[in-house]
Amino acid sequence: MLESLRLNVSLLIIFFDYEDIIYIETVDKTAYLYTKNKKHPIGRIALNELESRLPSVMFMRIHRSFIINKSHIDFVSRTNNLCQIKIKNYENMIPVGRTYKDVYNLI
Repeated sequence: MLESLRLNVSLLIIFFDYEDIIYIETVDKTAYLYTKNKKHPIGRIALNELESRLPSVMFMRIHRSFIINKSHIDFVSRTNNLCQIKIKNYENMIPVGRTYKDVYNLI
């Protein structure tokens, strides 16, 4: 099994080790890959495509705009009808979309 994600970014081919990927987010149709020290803009790529290229034992889609590395989850917060995930060493909480709550039994 491959241990890294290969991406074409601008004129470069960049390899990201799976364990170094903390989460991937899309904002205004641009995807960003977060590692421990950096936010990498990786261009206009659909999360569906990235999701299919990542091992499901390590990564999960939790929102239409987020894929997270399961090993970087600090805790899951369930308040009323809102579910969020806290990523280790990150201040922001990542929302869990309604579509994904039931799939991962987070509520």
